[in-house]
Amino acid sequence: IGAAHSLDDGGQVPVLLYHPQTIGERCDADDTDVLAMQRDLQLLHDMGFVPTPARHIVEWRMGLRAGNTLPAKPVVITTDDGHDRNYLRRVNPARDCAADLPSVREIAEEFDAHVTMFVIGSPVVRRLLGDGFYTDSWWLDAERHPLLAIQNHTAGHEHQAITRQVFDPAMGASLPAAGHADGDWTGQNNPLRWTNRTSATVAIARSGIYIWRNTGHFPDFLAHPFGVVSPYLLNIYLPSFPRQHEVSAAFCTEGRPEKFVSRTSPIFCLPRVTRGLSWFTAQEFVQLMGEAK
Repeated sequence: IGAAHSLDDGGQVPVLLYHPQTIGERCDADDTDVLAMQRDLQLLHDMGFVPTPARHIVEWRMGLRAGNTLPAKPVVITTDDGHDRNYLRRVNPARDCAADLPSVREIAEEFDAHVTMFVIGSPVVRRLLGDGFYTDSWWLDAERHPLLAIQNHTAGHEHQAITRQVFDPAMGASLPAAGHADGDWTGQNNPLRWTNRTSATVAIARSGIYIWRNTGHFPDFLAHPFGVVSPYLLNIYLPSFPRQHEVSAAFCTEGRPEKFVSRTSPIFCLPRVTRGLSWFTAQEFVQLMGEAK
């Protein structure tokens, strides 16, 4: 790629986050994530952005890939939690419009856009979140799809749906993971509670092993639940125990000094921007993307 048509070393790369399970009351592109993704990808095309695999941007951040191998305006598309709508059309009985919503896979194919899907590992927790809507039956097909990649969103997300200590045979441990640190066995939507090696291992490494067994690929990217990372995870566990967790890069969300990934972004807390938080409307999205240098 010519210099004028490739990513500058001082460039910024937007990493976008969508939640395919989110369906608003209007069921339109301003309040429903898969419809927003469809709209946004068309807007990105019109603005000259090129959807690019997360791996390529991580390699660029790490100095393993030159900017002249990337488009001038790359953008990364990600989803969190692992709802089946990532790959399948799933009807939500609470929303009449859900039967007509496209899957993320279909949208990726429509726009030739690579999508990285961060999934919750624990089958027990996924059943608590929505029995039959957070399955792992499609993970292998998604990982084999040229436009999709499955990565790690931890074992149980510290989700508040976990109301008591539960043993998950697939994880080989009790959840929530934070219980191994502070003795409180209720999910509190708070990954800051991962303050020792055991809690971090259950949350990240055990989830990674389960995803690997179901996809044949050990997930080396992590998305922090709620975009929050504990000081222990950021400063000790992730940099000090790579052979245990095999995570080479991890993603946060809003509330960081940067909105977009640069070559100086913290490798274990790469910034993302979230639909439903950083933007809702097409106008807001265009304005946000205009901030990327």
